[in-house]
Amino acid sequence: MAWRPPGYLPLFQNQAAWSSRRGPRTLLLLLIALPVSFWLWLRYINSGWLSLQFDIRSSTPDPRPEGVLLVSAYFPFPSAKHSQDEYNAWLGHFLSTISADLYFFTTPEMGDTVRALRGPDLPLVLNTHYKSPFDIEPLKDRRKQVEAMHGMDREQGWHNPNLYAIWAAKPFFVNEALHHVDDLFFRRTQPPHPGFSHLGHRYKYVFWVDCGSFRAPHPIRQWPYIPRVDAVFKEGARKSGTKEEDLVLVPIQWTPPDHTRSWNESMGPIDIDLSEGSFFGGHPEAVRWWYRAYFAYFNHYADKGLFVGKDQTLMNSLLYLFRDRIINVWYNDPAAPERRYKGVLGDCSGWWYYYFFWLATPREQLAQAREWYEGNARCRVARVVSFAGVLRQTFGRDWVGPKATLPLIEDK
Repeated sequence: MAWRPPGYLPLFQNQAAWSSRRGPRTLLLLLIALPVSFWLWLRYINSGWLSLQFDIRSSTPDPRPEGVLLVSAYFPFPSAKHSQDEYNAWLGHFLSTISADLYFFTTPEMGDTVRALRGPDLPLVLNTHYKSPFDIEPLKDRRKQVEAMHGMDREQGWHNPNLYAIWAAKPFFVNEALHHVDDLFFRRTQPPHPGFSHLGHRYKYVFWVDCGSFRAPHPIRQWPYIPRVDAVFKEGARKSGTKEEDLVLVPIQWTPPDHTRSWNESMGPIDIDLSEGSFFGGHPEAVRWWYRAYFAYFNHYADKGLFVGKDQTLMNSLLYLFRDRIINVWYNDPAAPERRYKGVLGDCSGWWYYYFFWLATPREQLAQAREWYEGNARCRVARVVSFAGVLRQTFGRDWVGPKATLPLIEDK
């Protein structure tokens, strides 16, 4: 028998029973059951999309993201994973489209290129203080240490020490941007960019976004969609039991493997494909905490001669140690309620960057899905999960996780 969606429940399985119950009572049941079934069916077919009520047919423009700061960076070097032409194209897809306030780190030589790609109408603060990510405070005395990690990298054919430095610098750059915008907007030491939307106010959210996340032309502009971000952190707080202000949102890829069940802090970074380093963030104090935690463990493991060149390996460890403070977008969630009927909800083109679809406005989500699949919108909105819940779901409710014992570094 073909599968029937929830809400399709025949009133009677037996035709004789149906015939014997004709009358006012049967009519009343029909009048009640049909609208309810129709409502359940509508809920089912639409449940893969954003749960917030939003009329995508409305002519009202999507709102510009207010109160959110995006942070990114680009440092070119000769042995990069991709060609300069590829990076220039990806930079254009990001800089010339995304309308949120942007704080961007790059070299002095790249400053004019970034300004030109961003254009005069989109908000930008450009920081060209660092000629290399090795110049940032946490790394400036660790260059030889970082370079020596290349021999320990299981993917050394694709990676190099310059990449390690860029990956490690991300939490620092986010924290540095926050300090700088505080200086711009509260101490007024220099005039802010006139396009910055949040002059005189603290940002509610701060996110790191890899500038190469937008690998093709796309219809997404008003990103991230703040009602969606609000809903994610509210639901994340409910699921994790941690205050919204203390949560960090991190994308994850696969189910934690069984061999990490007994992992603890002393065993070093977890070198598996789990977290994604291309996007993370939350409320300002949460990303400040993330910076302090990241470099506490980066310094500790590096001093022990362990590999922390790849940001994901260290992030994996932080997810296990601070699981109650982490929420996730998980495109491949095996326990998603609708996966049985719809498959992987985040089955999108280039799932690594699923988060930019996930946090877009409903109208732009639909436009992106249509662009990817020519109208077959199989890319749907997955639920937010807490990482503590992911680990309990994987290892069992009685699983006892590792404890974090290192003191965090001090913020400057």
